[in-house]
Amino acid sequence: EYVCDVGGIYDPKIKRFDHHQKEYSGELASAGMILLYLKNQAFIDQTLYEHLNYSLIKNVDAHDIGKTENRGYSFSQIIANFIPIDYNASSKERLSAFLKAVEFAYSHLKRMQERFFYSKKCSHKVKKAMEPNKKYLLFEESIPWLDAFFELGGESHKALFVVKIGRAHV
Repeated sequence: EYVCDVGGIYDPKIKRFDHHQKEYSGELASAGMILLYLKNQAFIDQTLYEHLNYSLIKNVDAHDIGKTENRGYSFSQIIANFIPIDYNASSKERLSAFLKAVEFAYSHLKRMQERFFYSKKCSHKVKKAMEPNKKYLLFEESIPWLDAFFELGGESHKALFVVKIGRAHV
């Protein structure tokens, strides 16, 4: 349904997303173009767009347009590692490797989205823990709290540490 990173055309109306145009000099590569399309078409909202963009897609785009410092493996390099080691591998081996890469990328993005929604779901618990405005945050369960803490003004909160009470997990 989408044509990505080939063809020299960027036209969201016909779902063509290629940044390899002579006249294009922006910071988006195909991944960023597609993510922006998904937001503009209301497939994802602004907060999920920002989360995915800043945690993954900006780095994928930077790698794709050659504007990264090489510090360890990028997500793009991890996906490229699925390519058969032998460049003369059969088409069957290349297809199998491609399908494994697609499954990995899909699963990774799906888990990122699920974690994002779970974190948002827990934000009311973080807000409740912040309300006493003490030098600590007290939680009765393990939850993702850090992002919500700062989204709720945590930089000006008194909290110096976090305490989780309850049963120990064995």
